[in-house]
Amino acid sequence: MRPSVTIIGPAWPLRGGLATYDERLCRAFQEAGWRARIVTFSLQYPDFLFPGQTQFST
Repeated sequence: MRPSVTIIGPAWPLRGGLATYDERLCRAFQEAGWRARIVTFSLQYPDFLFPGQTQFST
């Protein structure tokens, strides 16, 4: 049985360094033979903190 890990944090389509890190960490686990998945959320912050911008990768 393969080991498994669940990463909880921001991920694509959310933007930012943590989202990128979590994606790369998950991929590294998968390439090492682990069953890996990410549990993320719908928004990182309230929309008023992104005036004129989006918190999603485009």
